[in-house]
Parts: sequence; C-alpha cells; structure tokens
Amino acid sequence: MGRIGKDPASNALTDNESIDLTKILSRQTAELLIDLLDNKLTCLEVIDRDDARELARMREAMAELERWLAHAPLAAESGRRGRRARVAPAPALPA
Repeated sequence: MGRIGKDPASNALTDNESIDLTKILSRQTAELLIDLLDNKLTCLEVIDRDDARELARMREAMAELERWLAHAPLAAESGRRGRRARVAPAPALPA
C-alpha cells in the first residue's frame, strides 16, 4: 500500500496511492476515537453555523469510524493475558 505523502511539504496522495487503514488504526484506537467523539457530541452546544458545521462533521467522522470498525479485521488473540486462573484442588473422594 502507499505511504502518506512522498513530498514532506505535502501530505497529498497521488492518484495511484491508497492507505490501508488496518495498518494505521487498530480496533482499540478506532473504539477510543468513537468514544471521544461521542463525549464531545454530548457536550457540544450549537450556537452558530460554525458549531452546526462542526457537529455535522463530527457525526460524519463518527459514522465513518463505525463503518470502518464494522469491517475491520479482528486481531488474533495471542494466547492468554494476565495471570493464570487459579484452580481449586479437587475435593477428596470419600473412603
């Protein structure tokens, strides 16, 4: 896949380049961004047109992230995490 901008002065992609978002964003990062946008949308008070534009853009960004997340590959679980589960000893059999 392509890199973001070959020219340091420009981050524009050429026509033949594309970005593989799975190499840039993890599922956890996308979920965090969605949570942050949700919090911001909850607190935003629309007073003027600029606020309305910002609200619309944030909703579009949130929808875009949710669409990406719906199609994002699940990360393969790499074994157990954390401490090993404690196993209680088996009860003694009656004699």
